[in-house]
Amino acid sequence: MKMTFYTFFFSDGREVSLPIDQLEWLQWLAKATPEQRARWTIEPGGYAIYWENLDDGIELEHVLSMQPLV
Repeated sequence: MKMTFYTFFFSDGREVSLPIDQLEWLQWLAKATPEQRARWTIEPGGYAIYWENLDDGIELEHVLSMQPLV
């Protein structure tokens, strides 16, 4: 089974890759086109990433709290 990952790169060197097509709460992002996924902004205060064209976003606290797949 092929999984679609979205990777977040943080300024402190951390990288978090999420299998967006396997996570129920990220199905809206998995269904977006690569072009739509590429158009995001960081919310004021840096607490979230927002995709205006998809009218949805992800709080970074949720990304950082995900458990490794290994």
